[in-house]
Amino acid sequence: YTIDEIAGLKKEYSTCSICGIFRRRAMDLIAQKLNIQVVATAHNLDDIIQTFLINLLNNDLKRLKWNLPVHYETSIFPQRRIKPLAEIYEEELALFSFLNNERFQKMACPYMHEGIRSQIREILNELERNHPGIKYSLYHSAIGVSNSLAISKKERKKCKICGIPTFSEKCSLCTILSELKNENKNN
Repeated sequence: YTIDEIAGLKKEYSTCSICGIFRRRAMDLIAQKLNIQVVATAHNLDDIIQTFLINLLNNDLKRLKWNLPVHYETSIFPQRRIKPLAEIYEEELALFSFLNNERFQKMACPYMHEGIRSQIREILNELERNHPGIKYSLYHSAIGVSNSLAISKKERKKCKICGIPTFSEKCSLCTILSELKNENKNN
């Protein structure tokens, strides 16, 4: 499936959610294949506080807990994930990349306005313009909330389709692929 095909078929999940599941699985599989122990992502301050607010608004406590800059259990694979750019503004990273002729993604995703992230980004940028430093305050609040959450750990099972550890009958990737196949058959 391409992301355009998925966007045309999906009903229950946003395109962003589906893309994220595929992206994370790809990173995990590549890290596993290359025997990489730590995966560093380019998530920045803006990404983290936007995700925190999205999860807070969706009452997704489990994902609030996963939003930490260093996380040891983000994945079903043994690699841990770190976010070394977590305290750097998105604009600063873009400026650094531009000034140093580094390649970076310039084109916006055509599906970015489907979800709430774009609105949250605009609101946070306006708040930061009017109250410099508020993003850092929110970041530290997010870390405090994430660290204070006591989320019970469920026992992991094996996905009945692909066999990777999961908390459900099927992992999120296999669930989405099954739903897409079924929906595609019905169309």
